[in-house]
Amino acid sequence: MSFVPNQENRRPRWYFGGVAAVIAGAATFPLDTIKVVLQTRPGNLPATRVISKLIRENGILSLYRGLTGSLLRNMSNAGIRYCVYETCDSHICTRTTSEKVMLTGVAATIGGLVGSPADMVCVHMQNDLNLPYHERRK
Repeated sequence: MSFVPNQENRRPRWYFGGVAAVIAGAATFPLDTIKVVLQTRPGNLPATRVISKLIRENGILSLYRGLTGSLLRNMSNAGIRYCVYETCDSHICTRTTSEKVMLTGVAATIGGLVGSPADMVCVHMQNDLNLPYHERRK
């Protein structure tokens, strides 16, 4: 016998979405760092050479430079997005697909606005790897 929760007693668990976004962001962060370095570094080096040069010059932990900014971005962006959607969905009781799509768009817009400053901090921290050591903001 399977247990089906009563929809009236269901409480939104929006924080699971924020936690999942943080875990996924932490797992894929080195790829994001490589992408930012490739986009901001002058020249046209292949990704494999950029990765080996980064690790050789700055160590393996350089691939995680800016992780705190990324985690803040993911917590704020995804957390706010899921919170707004779940709260509005449970209070407004959207029924049609078009209402749910509109609510999703509004929640994503609010999450994006809240998460943008943290995203900018993250990119600045990652771009420090392209600057000479004495010019880095750390």
